[in-house]
Amino acid sequence: MKQRLISAFFCIHLLLMPGCLHALSRSEAEEFAHKGDQHFGEKEWEAAVANYQQALSFGQSPQLYYNLGQTYTQLRKPGHALAYFLQAEKIKPRWTLLQQATKQLYAENSTLAPVPFPWYHSLFQLFTLSTWKWIAAILFWMAVAFLGKSRIRKNKTYQIIGSSSLLLFAGLTLVLFLHRPYNTFGILPEVTVGHYAPNAKSPTRYQWPMGTACWIKSEVADFYFVSTMRGEDGWVKKSELISLP
Repeated sequence: MKQRLISAFFCIHLLLMPGCLHALSRSEAEEFAHKGDQHFGEKEWEAAVANYQQALSFGQSPQLYYNLGQTYTQLRKPGHALAYFLQAEKIKPRWTLLQQATKQLYAENSTLAPVPFPWYHSLFQLFTLSTWKWIAAILFWMAVAFLGKSRIRKNKTYQIIGSSSLLLFAGLTLVLFLHRPYNTFGILPEVTVGHYAPNAKSPTRYQWPMGTACWIKSEVADFYFVSTMRGEDGWVKKSELISLP
């Protein structure tokens, strides 16, 4: 009987442990975020950055990314600020306060390169990636329902056309989701040179302004091979790029 009670207690403990760990992680993240806010209020910018980064190690948060962006703005590092504002935009795309901060950042920093996003970026300013995933699922099951009705009711060609259209939109949405457009996307926060080879002593191929957006194509040791939206490519140090996974 005693052994059964111990076994039952152990099973309950295993079931509750993930929730407890999550609560502990959240409280630790909140503690670091609170410290970051305190340092920000006291104009201790470097300490604020360190604490916000620690808080982010427990999970992504648009507010923390926004706070980091504002802190880097105070540190006069607009390229870094832009990278973190874009991180926040991925999670909360229609946040008015964030849009205003990004607009002001560009207005105050004429040397900051505008990010020439691909055409589908505007779609992710409407909804997040996870929302598009749900839209794809809903469209798919609506198409299945239409097809089911068309089999029951004869001569309902509009239902077949409707279901085909829904399937097409569901497919396109799913392709957009699977494409994961930001998985290999990054920002060069400072003026950066692109080399011909993954070596700091290699000749310079291009020099890019701060805030340049690029795709990560491959990596070797401490270097990424990147390509900008203008088709300019070269090797840069990993430490010179902020990725937006």
